Amino acid sequence: MEDAAWLAVKPLYDAVGFTPLPKQKPFLHSQHEKNILVGGVGAGKSLTSAQYAWPRVLSKPLPGSERTPRYWLVGENFEIPRVEFDFIYETLISYGIPIPVYNTPKDGRWEMKSPGLFRLETKSWTNPESLHSRPVQGMIICEAGLLTPFVWYERLLPRLSRVTGAWAFLSGTLEDAGGFFKDLVRDVVVEGNRDDWFGLSMATWENTIRFPGGLEDPEIQKLRDTTPPDIFMERYGAIPKSLAALVYREFSHTYHVGDHKFDRNRPVWLWTDPGGGYAANAAQIHGQDVYIIDEIHIEPGTTERVIEEAIKRPWWKKVEYVVRDATQTEAGAIWAGGHIWAALGAEARPVRSQKVPIEPGIEKVRTVLHSGLYDREDTAPEDIWEFQGRKGVARLHVDARCKHTIGEFSEGYKRTKLRSGEYSDRDVVKRNDHHMDAIRYGIADLLGFAAPSRPAARKVQVRYIDSRPD
Repeated sequence: MEDAAWLAVKPLYDAVGFTPLPKQKPFLHSQHEKNILVGGVGAGKSLTSAQYAWPRVLSKPLPGSERTPRYWLVGENFEIPRVEFDFIYETLISYGIPIPVYNTPKDGRWEMKSPGLFRLETKSWTNPESLHSRPVQGMIICEAGLLTPFVWYERLLPRLSRVTGAWAFLSGTLEDAGGFFKDLVRDVVVEGNRDDWFGLSMATWENTIRFPGGLEDPEIQKLRDTTPPDIFMERYGAIPKSLAALVYREFSHTYHVGDHKFDRNRPVWLWTDPGGGYAANAAQIHGQDVYIIDEIHIEPGTTERVIEEAIKRPWWKKVEYVVRDATQTEAGAIWAGGHIWAALGAEARPVRSQKVPIEPGIEKVRTVLHSGLYDREDTAPEDIWEFQGRKGVARLHVDARCKHTIGEFSEGYKRTKLRSGEYSDRDVVKRNDHHMDAIRYGIADLLGFAAPSRPAARKVQVRYIDSRPD
């Protein structure tokens, strides 16, 4: 039996001869204000976006206003949303809607307008002048994998927040997508832990209009035979297999990354990890929260080079002590008072260290990435989110300028892949881990750490959440 929400919009689609595919249909009658479609190449994202948008464009004028409701098709540049623009225009004309204003210049903004009913424009988020400060009833964000937190929170979301019931539909692919979009895919599509969002993935072969045989379609099979499995799953399967490998799956740009500058009134702790890539992170504490305010990343690096860089930073004079890897005794000796200090005319800082086994250290970091300890009454609702069935808050925050640290958290630091194709829950890949090690040492030092006395746990396999073939 079809639900009431679908039956309400079905006559519109019948009128233009559109029969949705199974994965398109839930979007067309979604009651959520924020929606995300992650699709494989050729899955029909542009058509789905257009079919989602046009009935909503016809819905109703702005409450209590004489103005024509405004809708945006947004992309990194003006050209990206033009396919969706054409789909919407053709469908509205087919439905019998007059569109007396229709401007499609070779360069710049495209526009269609039916006075009193709607005004729809293409926008470029890299052209701030085009994102003027006006309320927007709804927007389609095309190739949303390129979206950044700044664009979403500072340029787009404020336009929507000024209109009750305003909607957003984000559509994109995973290949070459940034960390912000992959966070949304993880939170909304994979984990299902964002109640204010609705999202699905649509594999290329689920577009049975273009690929009638589905997964067994000859064209899909050819792609599968000629594409490495991980790339095939991301490019055509629309689910990032790398998510299963990530050590810190709870890390989120939304909750952990922001503008966290050096506070001159608070002490600083410098956490370090020497190696081929030498990493250092400067951290401060505000109440129960830890803020990583800066990073030093030198590759290849030496302790002397990192010290030379550290003493130039504005926070150096507030450093209370340096935390180092307990196994790196030579680096510790240099930090504690090697010849470099006299050569630079600078003063060494106290050095601390303790042995922090990898897995217990990771567990300690997780307690600040998503902490279940918070005051329910005093915590802002927007700061609380659910991860794997448990509500919590971020106690670890990273300044947006710490690119290497964020990259390791969100994409680089991974579990070891087993011969079965699954991932170990105990072993990590010793690569893209320098800042992760430094933070592990620092959090253990800051919050207290004792290695567990229980026997080492038996290795088990972590199964990937998606059942699609690989």
